[in-house]
Amino acid sequence: MTTSKAGEVKATTDGKTAAVRRAAAPRPRSRRRGERTRALILDKAQEIFAAKGFEATTLGEIAGAAGIRAPSLYEYFGSKEQLYEAMLERACEPLFEVLDCFVKVSEERPNPRPNLLEDFLDIFSTRPYLPRLMHQEALTGAARLQPILSRMMETLFGRAIDALDRIPSGGRWARDEIPFVALAMMHVCTCYFSLAPLYQGFGLDLLSQEVQGRHAEFLRKFWRMLWFESPAAGPLTPLAG
Repeated sequence: MTTSKAGEVKATTDGKTAAVRRAAAPRPRSRRRGERTRALILDKAQEIFAAKGFEATTLGEIAGAAGIRAPSLYEYFGSKEQLYEAMLERACEPLFEVLDCFVKVSEERPNPRPNLLEDFLDIFSTRPYLPRLMHQEALTGAARLQPILSRMMETLFGRAIDALDRIPSGGRWARDEIPFVALAMMHVCTCYFSLAPLYQGFGLDLLSQEVQGRHAEFLRKFWRMLWFESPAAGPLTPLAG
């Protein structure tokens, strides 16, 4: 069997091209490891930024908490600002998703009754650092968080106000009062978690499973009182002790 010289050149060239492609393509295992490391860096960053704020937090602290050397962190994020913004954007995504779902449900159904407060509570109860991040940002002018929220929300906030306005409230709220009701609902949820450490000195652990369950019960009643003509449910169960 003979092979032409041109065929040999083509085969060799194709073989080299395939080898280059294999070398250039990221290996699945290596890519997954990189994704896990990036997620771990963001997890540790949100905990430390929430506790200390942007200025007081160092990349060395975050790298140490993630179990990597500080120079390795730059393989994933080019600067402290990039890491912080990526962390904020990822942290806010669940809020956007809940609000987007609420809006879509309300637009598809003529008489929606979703409890937005409970949905927000579910997010904050599994991510108690998020309200603290939001308050840390607010206390320093929100220069980094506000553009992210504006980009993510765009027209969504206005549509959410429309959705709340469609909930039958027996004429309880005027249209121009709805934004203030929405803000009050958000504050009820965020302040509960961000201020929780203040109440530990009174022997009240707001982050315990029991007390969070009580808080969820309160929010269900509060939601009915905000919107529906029949808020009644029995009185809340007294706290033990």
